[in-house]
Amino acid sequence: MLLALLLACAEADPAPALRFLAPTDDTEVDASSPVAISLLVENFTVGDAGAKHNEDDESGIIELTIAPTTGETPSVSRLTTTTTTVDLVEGAHVLTARLLHADGHALEPEVSDSVQVMARDADTAAR
Repeated sequence: MLLALLLACAEADPAPALRFLAPTDDTEVDASSPVAISLLVENFTVGDAGAKHNEDDESGIIELTIAPTTGETPSVSRLTTTTTTVDLVEGAHVLTARLLHADGHALEPEVSDSVQVMARDADTAAR
């Protein structure tokens, strides 16, 4: 019985994972040009939005939320790739990426990662 349980656990697929490669947490970015976003996704296929999903299917999209810490309304984008660029106004922002099934439902348990960045206008700061 114990051997069967150990074999079942060893054969289970690894859980999906997500993390920011860029920008990294607590970094300063240039608000005067687009900011590159790069995400590492493991054990999950990022692809077409809107498709139906099977509970056993580990594929879907990435939801990217950009929340200024000033209380302004966050922006939400749905990505079908692991890289994009975004424009940020000056100030602090929390960027959160979350894996979703193609139909927009979150994975259970949730798979997400967040970083905080400070956007500063390099042209203004240089003066």
